[in-house]
Amino acid sequence: KSAMSVLFPLISFPYASRILGVEGIGNVQYCTSIISYYALFAALGIGTYAIREGVKFRDDRYKFSKFASEILVINSVSTLIVYFVLAGGILGHFFVGHEPVMIVCSLSILCTTISIEWIYQIREEYVYISIRTIIVQIVALIFLFLLVRNQENVVEYAAVITFASGGYCLFNFIYARKYVDLRLDFNLELKKHLKAVIVIFGNNVASSIYLHLDTVMLGFYYGDYEVGLYSVAMNIMAIMRGIINSISAVVMPRLSYYYETDQKDKYLMLLRKGIHVDMLFSIPCMVGIICLSRSIILLFSGPAYLDAVTACRILAINLVFATLDNVMYCQILIPHHLEKQGCIGTGLGAVLNLLLNSLLIPQFLREGAAVASLLAELIVFIFFLYQLRKLFSFKKLFSETYKLIISALSIVVIVWCAEMLISNLILQIFFSVVISAVIYFGILLLLRYRLVEEEFYQVRGKLIKMFKRN
Repeated sequence: KSAMSVLFPLISFPYASRILGVEGIGNVQYCTSIISYYALFAALGIGTYAIREGVKFRDDRYKFSKFASEILVINSVSTLIVYFVLAGGILGHFFVGHEPVMIVCSLSILCTTISIEWIYQIREEYVYISIRTIIVQIVALIFLFLLVRNQENVVEYAAVITFASGGYCLFNFIYARKYVDLRLDFNLELKKHLKAVIVIFGNNVASSIYLHLDTVMLGFYYGDYEVGLYSVAMNIMAIMRGIINSISAVVMPRLSYYYETDQKDKYLMLLRKGIHVDMLFSIPCMVGIICLSRSIILLFSGPAYLDAVTACRILAINLVFATLDNVMYCQILIPHHLEKQGCIGTGLGAVLNLLLNSLLIPQFLREGAAVASLLAELIVFIFFLYQLRKLFSFKKLFSETYKLIISALSIVVIVWCAEMLISNLILQIFFSVVISAVIYFGILLLLRYRLVEEEFYQVRGKLIKMFKRN
């Protein structure tokens, strides 16, 4: 699944950005950002809450079915309300010039509700999730090349990306019968879930504000062209963030299970490993994108998008803080039932993001939006550290971070050499990434970075045993 989350945008976005142009891409990106707010209200805080609470009942079919049905009823009602509000906005001409794309993108809201993805995450059905995602995204790529052929095919592109993200919803709904007996019964116990769902929803609203507000404000004040440029930087970051955050998505159900069943030692061990893995990849990704941003954008979208280079570099720094904020929220705050603190922290970030966007976008356009996002994420990071200081010793947790930074600095030299010696963009990026990865992990091994050292000796031991058997 992680591989496809990289491959699909790597193939679809460069193709679409060249075919549709800056304004066409900006149109879709703007509508997607608007719809994300409607989707947020439809989803409430249901996904996160369901994963945390559902692990308690996953081995009891009757209780799990009752719980899943209650969650589905709440989600269905919120989705229906949101569609009424969205219809009012479209009929009231609030989205003039964007209506067709907006309607197509809005289908993702229904897909999210029907897909009941949280059931599969509770059950840790990652093989099924991966196979299903790969099939749907391969089909979406076929549709992309068949339907998106010129600058007029903006609606078709919106349909393709909507299908790619939610085309599996019917498969999910049907296949769920293996684990639960779903029923839309309004006599179920719904009220007991609402308080926690609303609190998590508040956090999600705040997070969404500083994830999408920059795009919405750029589009509102300066139109599709600026959004099109900014979307290149955002998409590059989204690919990297999606890969790294997938670790948290996989780990969270197991962490919640360990915490709820009082297996504290296993919880702490998995938590430390999850945080170290996230940092192991986010720091070199940041350095690599800063160094390769111009080459990546040229390859990714073409010379028409080169004005997005500076914004891309700023957002690359944000990648580390966004990753750590996600880790602290998903892997610590949620399992510890501290979603209120999460809501306050992201709320502070959202308010700061709104103020900074209002001040910086008129002066610096997309670069101002990128700086606003970076500073908002940094504030959330500092707040979370402060709130969790009594639960964990972050000094010990981050004690080896300097080794990651030292190792990642080698990437600067390698990219510089590659740019001097190789003129072909594809080869330049390929050799930069491959050689940087080898040198990066080699230096970490020499510096005896604990996680890399443990994995290295574990793999070496398995290889030695395998060769001895042969």
